[in-house]
Amino acid sequence: AAAAAEAAGRAMVTQPTRGPKFDQLCDLFLKAAASAPEAAVPIEAYVMADQSSASQDPILPTGAPASARQPLPWPDVAAYPPTYRLVLRPKFAPWPLALTPSPAVGSTKLCLFCAHRGTPNAMSEPHTAMVCTGAGAGAEALVMLDVRADGTMEVLANSASEARRLVEACVAPRVVSTDFQVLSDGWRRDGRPAEAFALLVQHEWRLRRDERVRAARERQEAAGRKQRRAAEMVSWLGTLDLDALAPLLLKEGLDLESLPLLHEPDLERLGVADLGERRKLIGACRARSQYLALEEAVAGLQAEKLVLQKANDAEHAARLCAVQEASEARDTAGGLAAELRAERERREVLEDAMAAQAVELEEERATAQKWLKQARALAADAEAVQAQLRSFTDSQRASVRDSKDGLRLGLANLLDGVRQPDDAAPSRRLGVGGKRDG
Repeated sequence: AAAAAEAAGRAMVTQPTRGPKFDQLCDLFLKAAASAPEAAVPIEAYVMADQSSASQDPILPTGAPASARQPLPWPDVAAYPPTYRLVLRPKFAPWPLALTPSPAVGSTKLCLFCAHRGTPNAMSEPHTAMVCTGAGAGAEALVMLDVRADGTMEVLANSASEARRLVEACVAPRVVSTDFQVLSDGWRRDGRPAEAFALLVQHEWRLRRDERVRAARERQEAAGRKQRRAAEMVSWLGTLDLDALAPLLLKEGLDLESLPLLHEPDLERLGVADLGERRKLIGACRARSQYLALEEAVAGLQAEKLVLQKANDAEHAARLCAVQEASEARDTAGGLAAELRAERERREVLEDAMAAQAVELEEERATAQKWLKQARALAADAEAVQAQLRSFTDSQRASVRDSKDGLRLGLANLLDGVRQPDDAAPSRRLGVGGKRDG
């Protein structure tokens, strides 16, 4: 059964297109894998011929804008090769599950799967999963381990043995197999698992193909450099009439860089029997080394000359800039000096005007002092006059008061004198005599 499954898997790789032949091979593999726990499908079987191009990769590169995502129309479910699926659910409440893949598992990375309109069935919800590549020996294996929040683990792989080995290597040692309930264990072609795993393989295949293309390009460039060095050595030996030694030297992997390191015994061991050819080759190598050293020295001198020239140019430019700045500073200083002179003249004019105003103010102050003295004298005279007026007024008022009192007294006496004769008349009629009061 294991041999039949392996043969069916290898035959799938030879079918670049999906058709009845491919379906027959998948059915044969499913029948054989049912009794072969070590069954595995080669990675190449998951890559379709029309999806091997990088421009048609359904998994787009990281950072690509959403507008640039043009996924391929997904083939029918029957077009996917069989995928091994193992689903384990804890028999009790979830515990702190620690996944610690050992170095023997292979390269491991945490992947984020995002849903998009091109995959209506596969990976319909965004989720994370641990992807291991290159696990185990023999056939190349790719394993995706998805752990849900409730502790359920879903493993998708192209190798049943590598999937089980990854679970055993990642789960903590204290967790035994009896702690899980096996919900699914087997190969299948339909549903989300087969589609999701096929998309993952196509993405990884593109990445690896790019690496292979890059490595092939580097190898081609290295081979081209080696051919150019060989052609240079052959051409150089031709100028020395030693082109017959070219095959012997190229056979030993020598070039113009390693030739100067050879000595005469080395050439003898290589089979250069002619002493003249050996001496001529060694002398030419020394001369070439000296010439290259001289060229390097000349190149260094030229580089130094360029550096000095650039420094001189920079210094000349700095001088010109300094001269220009000095000229501008001189012009600015001249303008400032002219403005300063004009300002000084204006200040002198202002000082003269202020001096004249000060003289005028002094004269006005003297005049004011004079008028102030006169005003004070007038005020003193006015006060004296007022005092005299008050004294005169007081004396007049006293004189008037005395006159008024004298007049009042005289009037009173007069009135008294007038009343007394009227009072004395009856007494004389009654015979009472007396002198009249004057």
